Amino acid sequence: MQRLGNAWLLHRFPARTRSLLRHGQVRYVHHKIKWPKVTRVPMRNRFPTFEASTLVLDLDAEDNELVRPFNRTDDGELESRDAKRKRDTQPMMERVAEFEAESQSDEANFAKVKTDIFNPWRVSDLDLFSAAMFGIPSYAKYSITKDLPESAEGFDPGQISVSVLVWNGIQRRARDSTSKTIPYMLRRQAVSERHKSRVPLDRHGFCQAIEKCESLIDLERIVSPFLQTPSGQAFVAKRANDISRRCQSLRNGDPSSAAEILSFMNNLVINLKLQGLPLSTTFGDVGLDLSLEYDNFVAVQRYIDTCYHDSSQSPEVDSVLKVLRTVLKSLDGLQQGLIESGSSATVPQRYLEIYSLLTGWDFGSKTVKPFFRDFYHRNYQTRLLYFTCLARLGAFRTMWHEWQISCLEDSSEQTTSEADSRVTMSWIYADAILGSQGVARNAGELLSCVDFAKPSAKPQGDRLLEVEAIVKLAEMRTRPAASAAYSVLYEDGKYEGIIAEVFSHKDILKTLQGLRDLLTQMVGSQDTIRESIRGDVWGSADDWDRS
Repeated sequence: MQRLGNAWLLHRFPARTRSLLRHGQVRYVHHKIKWPKVTRVPMRNRFPTFEASTLVLDLDAEDNELVRPFNRTDDGELESRDAKRKRDTQPMMERVAEFEAESQSDEANFAKVKTDIFNPWRVSDLDLFSAAMFGIPSYAKYSITKDLPESAEGFDPGQISVSVLVWNGIQRRARDSTSKTIPYMLRRQAVSERHKSRVPLDRHGFCQAIEKCESLIDLERIVSPFLQTPSGQAFVAKRANDISRRCQSLRNGDPSSAAEILSFMNNLVINLKLQGLPLSTTFGDVGLDLSLEYDNFVAVQRYIDTCYHDSSQSPEVDSVLKVLRTVLKSLDGLQQGLIESGSSATVPQRYLEIYSLLTGWDFGSKTVKPFFRDFYHRNYQTRLLYFTCLARLGAFRTMWHEWQISCLEDSSEQTTSEADSRVTMSWIYADAILGSQGVARNAGELLSCVDFAKPSAKPQGDRLLEVEAIVKLAEMRTRPAASAAYSVLYEDGKYEGIIAEVFSHKDILKTLQGLRDLLTQMVGSQDTIRESIRGDVWGSADDWDRS
């Protein structure tokens, strides 16, 4: 379509045509000649500078005080052309220089931390979690040292977080909000991990870093990052001896930190056990001591299962004795302490933990790891304490199974006959059941809690019955009426034959019935003794009537 020229021509067309062309394309003039540029005359040419005669300006000769020759010292230098621009941009340039110096300082701090793969101030997942949950603490509240601190001892959590940000080169402008800080922390952590993957792990450097740890916080910050990778977990498992020795030295230096050290070692065992990595017996010895100090029998079972996984690495006899004595002491303390406090919230749970420790039965699975069977038979005292603990729990079915297994194992040896093994076991069982630490004082409770007429054909069923009896026994022992305890004089050689005859039955039902009759007889003898003692003290009823 041909274009119809300029819009100024629309008035020459009819109204209909004008309305159509108004919305159409309009051709404009593109060949219009531009106005020529005007060359202005410089101002200095248009207005020449006036030059006064020297005679007119020679006012100095007239002794005028206000006029003197130019002196560079007094009058100063003439300003350059960009002097004003420099004055205007000086605050900005100072801020840029300050930012550059701060950036160089941040990079230098991060270089110190990045090159040392065992540095405790590297960004860890715990730092990221802390920043996400609790935010970034105020930087102005804490004073940061100019040199990299060797230890975090005495630092509170806020000061530790601020120190991590400073020594990992997190810029100050990024510390104002969590949304800015966490991306920087992730970036620094990724760069550090990339550098660590290129450097081979040095055992000597790791040991030196652990020896320099002055607090548990330093040890945690060094060890925890290695648990995030399979290779790091294997490296930590091989260095378990060094870690346990450092934990022991920290515990000796500060006994109040024993609970925190035990928590750290428990987390370490759980992480390494999930990967199937074995730990040394030295690590297990330290963990056992700390666990027994706090009566944490779940941790004791975990350390025995992880660190002493076979008989060749079993703990020493003294360690086994310490475990059993702690169990027996805990049973006495639980009973007396809970009777006084009147609280039974944790009694069944503690009793079940002890039963699981002694039998190796994991309630969360169907597997049974009877590790104490490999330990307690070494010594007469260990056997006695082991079966005393079982008797106190009312685990007579387990005692029957152990009798059958022990007699078979002892009779298989050339130096011990079956009769001798029965005599030894009868002495142990008699002392465990009727001794001063046995069940003589709680025979009535056991008769009311243990179901002696309900045997099971399988060990799994026997364990379930014993768990039911243990729960009932724990609940009964928390009642105030259970505190009335009395002892029975145990005569050596009186009950050994009866005990041997009772547990020698191949049928567990006959054993339970014989044991029930024996406990019933004990309860009757106890009542007789109590009545005789009461009669000696208060006299008979006829004496009171005559008086």
